[in-house]
Amino acid sequence: MYTASSAFLDALVEHDVSCIFANFGSDHPALVEAIAEARAAGRPIP
Repeated sequence: MYTASSAFLDALVEHDVSCIFANFGSDHPALVEAIAEARAAGRPIP
């Protein structure tokens, strides 16, 4: 499923962002899920 978090990751990749420095917690589950889905699909992620 293509979500806002997936779009956010795609935008970061399009802008050549190579690293994300964040303190992931309970308010980031959608982003963590989007990262896992991108890895499983072989898509690039920061």
